[in-house]
Amino acid sequence: MRCMVTGATGLVGSFLLRKLLREGAEVGVLVWEPRELRRIEDLVPCVTLLSDRESVRAFAPDVVFHLAWSGVTRDTRDLPAQIHVNVPYALDVFRLAADAGARTWIGLGSQAEYGETSELLRETTVARPVEAYGVAKLAVAALTEKLCRLAAMRYVWIRLVAAYGPADDHRRLIPMLIRTLASGESPSLTSGEQFVDYLYVEDVADALWAAAVNDGVDGVFNLASGNAVRVRELAELVRDLIAPEVQLGFAPSNGSSNGSARDLRADVSRFRAAARWEPRTTLREGVEKTIRWYRESAP
Repeated sequence: MRCMVTGATGLVGSFLLRKLLREGAEVGVLVWEPRELRRIEDLVPCVTLLSDRESVRAFAPDVVFHLAWSGVTRDTRDLPAQIHVNVPYALDVFRLAADAGARTWIGLGSQAEYGETSELLRETTVARPVEAYGVAKLAVAALTEKLCRLAAMRYVWIRLVAAYGPADDHRRLIPMLIRTLASGESPSLTSGEQFVDYLYVEDVADALWAAAVNDGVDGVFNLASGNAVRVRELAELVRDLIAPEVQLGFAPSNGSSNGSARDLRADVSRFRAAARWEPRTTLREGVEKTIRWYRESAP
């Protein structure tokens, strides 16, 4: 199987690359401009670097994984560039894939497409995104679905709730907790009462591979572990593994059922059944692996 990947230098993309290579796939990485390769520099000799229409046509991918996205940090999620940059780029990638004869399109979406609801997220939940990030993701999902149907390509859109793992952006919650606690300091946190369903990044990569090799995976699917935990419990787990003597600085509860942020929980039964996939990594195991990476590899 020949697989083309965009966003290969991101957290999920870098682990997907390793998964694809372990499975014996031929891998092409679409890079249209110089990028930071710190997550995949050891893999560059094992993949084909693609940069234009001719190289993509010559590679002739069977499956395209579209993971690339500009502006994923909190301070960029409601900027106009979310739409001006990401939507045209996704359509350009689709055009390249279709012209090269790809048979399957797999796009990485987000729970942000659903908007502010704290209900258990199901694929039937009405999507009402609020931030430009969620609006752009939903727009790409709808446009590429229509284009896939017109081109007789299999369409897969994975709405990922929350991924974590080694080499994640240091501004995200788990890396922040690890770095702060490793320095002996106490992190400042919200009340931590909201639920979030975190999925270890290796399990995300396994899920994307399962979507590629199972033709029954077609349409929109939620992706999470299926075992949401309160942010307070997650912070306490990280603390207990690094510095159990440190007191965590939780803000007082505001009296609502989910603290200051909405719950992020999803029903993933549809994807599990279609892809014959199950997460293999418990939260504790994933956090331990992530801590070990930061201790051994982080600057």
